[in-house]
Amino acid sequence: MTGRPARRRRRRPTQWVRRTLGLVGAGTLAAAVLAACTSSATVPAAPDAGPAVSIPLTSGSASGGAGWATLAMGHLDQPLNTFWELFRLSPDSSTWQLETPRGVASNGGLVTSVSASGAVLVGFVASQFLRFSPLALSADGGRTWQTSVLQWALASVPDSLALSGPGGALALLRSGQAVPLLGGTSGGVVRASAGLSTWSALVSTGALAAESAAAPCHLRAITAVAYRPGSSRPVVGARCAGTDRVGIFGQQGGGWVSLGPVVAGSSGTEVVRLDDTAAGLSVLVRAGSGTSARVVALWGSGAPGTAWATSPALPLAGTTLRSTATTPTGGYVILGSARTGSGRRSAATIEPTSRSWRRLDPPPAGTASVVSTPSGGFDTLDPDQSTLLVDSLTARGWVRTQSLAVPVPYGSSG
Repeated sequence: MTGRPARRRRRRPTQWVRRTLGLVGAGTLAAAVLAACTSSATVPAAPDAGPAVSIPLTSGSASGGAGWATLAMGHLDQPLNTFWELFRLSPDSSTWQLETPRGVASNGGLVTSVSASGAVLVGFVASQFLRFSPLALSADGGRTWQTSVLQWALASVPDSLALSGPGGALALLRSGQAVPLLGGTSGGVVRASAGLSTWSALVSTGALAAESAAAPCHLRAITAVAYRPGSSRPVVGARCAGTDRVGIFGQQGGGWVSLGPVVAGSSGTEVVRLDDTAAGLSVLVRAGSGTSARVVALWGSGAPGTAWATSPALPLAGTTLRSTATTPTGGYVILGSARTGSGRRSAATIEPTSRSWRRLDPPPAGTASVVSTPSGGFDTLDPDQSTLLVDSLTARGWVRTQSLAVPVPYGSSG
């Protein structure tokens, strides 16, 4: 790749992709990655990790009539042998299917955006020798993929991609990498029209923080992107320091306006999820920190000056947030684990019409994610190396309903 000082290091990304292809199968996505690696265009410098992000990448959605979930599998204590996989649950099936786009190792993670029509956009988080994020778009539930390459690294948060109805997209970029479009290394948001071939600047993190609308937020990072329901107007979520204002901002005219409400008694807020759902714009917020941290769900149109419906706060009570997922009606289901090392899991869900959070039965040991099914039920996903174990919530508690072998390409990223 151009711009790298050592000839051997310049060739290694291509060799790495070829090793991966030998294990997981060649495809058009791999061709796009190889083209990006061998192009004469300047490749951005390797991005820094940026400030620590506490938002779990493991996530799910129930949108467009199907269930989708991303999680890590393989040898989870070995980064080179950890691979992220994408699974789909169709509305007419009771079993999950593997739908990971083939051709590129996914050690860094996967992010998805699912439109109301059922189209899904998948992004590969940059890792190893990748300095950019391959993308794959499917309009038929993962049977075929249209591929492209975002020439910068995506942020490692679940809502770093947003897909619009007309086919446009937003991408939240990782900080620490040079992005000429955004004029620096603070990260920020770029957008593309239909086809995903050409990207333009929307806003950098630094520029948004300098907006007068962001002053009450004390903005530290952009954490999520979405489109306002029924429109092509971008909305972004953010992490705010030392304030009870929720960092939600919408583009209006040539600037940005604050859309977020106040969560009383908070010393900081963070938008964990920001999704266009059946309920409008659904937002999951973590407020406070440490033992006082809690989560709140919001629902609204995302239009300036309109009110938000706000859920009661759910105290995290010392647990660590492990996964998040949307429900078919626009609610959320979350998974937490005790920080004591006991591995004990807890799960809760909220719907737009609910007056309180509903505690689910304690998930089985090893659960990595709790997701909502298209029918409104709940499944746990447990990655046992190269086997996905699925339990479904019944009147008798969690019951094992599926064991799916996954072809994890061990050794392909060494």
